[in-house]
Amino acid sequence: MHKMSEKVQVEDSIKTIISKVAGYPIGEIHEDIHLRDDLLVDSLKQMEIVARIEHHFGIPLDEGELVCLETLGEFFDLINNQILTST
Repeated sequence: MHKMSEKVQVEDSIKTIISKVAGYPIGEIHEDIHLRDDLLVDSLKQMEIVARIEHHFGIPLDEGELVCLETLGEFFDLINNQILTST
């Protein structure tokens, strides 16, 4: 498992990407927030976020897993697990 500081860096990078795409203040983005309900991320914005994350981390993401996610914390877990399995 990667170090806690690497996990924080991953989460900070994801928050930055989401903030840029969704136009939401980064300071208000936290793991309990709901992507669709709280950030109003529609399917087009979600596709852009996923593409940027895939490019940034060099990992593929399974859209089937993404549709089941509700909170940003669940999204963080998925990305962190994907990074672990791709190394």
